[in-house]
Amino acid sequence: MMRKTLSIGAFGLLLLAGLVACRPDPGSGDYASQERFNATADGGGPSNVTEGPDPWQAGEARLAIGAFYEGGSSDLVPIDDVTTHLYVYENTLRLLPSSERAEGVASDAIEHAGGPWWGFGVHWDIARDLNAWSTLHVSLRSDLPAFSAVEIGMNDPSATHTVQAADYGWMPDGTWNHLAIPLADLDAAGLNRAEVAAVLVVLGGPGANGDVLYIDNVYLSAAP
Repeated sequence: MMRKTLSIGAFGLLLLAGLVACRPDPGSGDYASQERFNATADGGGPSNVTEGPDPWQAGEARLAIGAFYEGGSSDLVPIDDVTTHLYVYENTLRLLPSSERAEGVASDAIEHAGGPWWGFGVHWDIARDLNAWSTLHVSLRSDLPAFSAVEIGMNDPSATHTVQAADYGWMPDGTWNHLAIPLADLDAAGLNRAEVAAVLVVLGGPGANGDVLYIDNVYLSAAP
């Protein structure tokens, strides 16, 4: 599995500091990217999956973003590397498959590159209206203090808006933490939910080369 590298320079440092910054132009990237993704919008997929903490039920509104999730969904935006992309910012990390899964057949290991910050995101060239969705679900796992401060958010065409994962129960305690982030909280941080250009942005701080944080079970749900 390969991911494009997005060169963002000082932009990433501003994000890490929690400042509002303009969304960068993704450019051409360094290499082709195609996310491993086994789920289908009708709930199909491999037969050896592990059920997540809230398995999808037929008829339930659930949006899969083409990465970090292998369960069923009612809506799916696959990463096609044409108009939808998974970017690693400034080579600050390596994304590797792992069997330490919260659902499906695998998760992704975020392997720190040893710099002062790290980050990645799922970007859409054409902004989408996410007003029909209410909650962003993300499962994280690590036992390393370097990952205590993680920011999760979205981009609209003008800026990036994040919240602190710790505010939704995240702690690097060695177990899977299942976070449910209301999109209203991102609205309060300034997000224009009618024009989302990056459906997932994840950022963190300094760490040692090879430090690992696992991510899995990422999707959006709608209010009942």
